[in-house]
Amino acid sequence: MRDVSFQLAIGLKLKPWNECPLDCDEGTPPDYMDTDAEIADYIRSRAIRLELEQALRARRRAQREARRAAQRRRRRRPSCPSLACAVARGPCQLQPWNFLAARPA
Repeated sequence: MRDVSFQLAIGLKLKPWNECPLDCDEGTPPDYMDTDAEIADYIRSRAIRLELEQALRARRRAQREARRAAQRRRRRRPSCPSLACAVARGPCQLQPWNFLAARPA
């Protein structure tokens, strides 16, 4: 977890004295933060954390929707691999029992 926090601080260009957004899980700053600068830093880090959580939720929602769409596409696939049969919605020309019926007389 420390590595993730370190990489996040580098990515966000946080100073060493800034509060890590991963540590800001309360809505209000801790009691030991007395100065306005510490409280403002906590509030800024909290806002960053909320934005990250919202982006993560949106990403997971998009992945979930993509999986569901792929499952729906798989279910709608015709049993015949021939695209012509699926488009024409007629009898399958590849099934052996339909070859005799499709042959001209």
